[in-house]
Amino acid sequence: MLNRLKTHLLNTSVFSTPHSNGTFVMDVHARDRQTGCTPLNADTRVDSEAPIPDLLSVEYFSCTLNPAERIYCPTERECLGVA
Repeated sequence: MLNRLKTHLLNTSVFSTPHSNGTFVMDVHARDRQTGCTPLNADTRVDSEAPIPDLLSVEYFSCTLNPAERIYCPTERECLGVA
C-alpha cells in the first residue's frame, strides 16, 4: 500500500512546474510527531464567466519532529514545516 502511494505521489501528473506569473500558496500541516508543507502555484485559467484559480502542487516536504520539537504549540510546528 505504501509503495502504491509513493508511486502515485511521484507521478508527474501530480506535480506541476512552477509558473512565475501565478501566486504561490503554502499549504502546511502539523501533527504531534510530524510536519509537512506543499507549495502550491495558483494558475488562473480564464473561463467564459470568471477566472478559475487552479492550485497546482509544485513539490512536497515532510519531516519527523524530534522530542524537543514535539512540545511546540501547533503554530510553531507549522512554522517548522516551512523552514
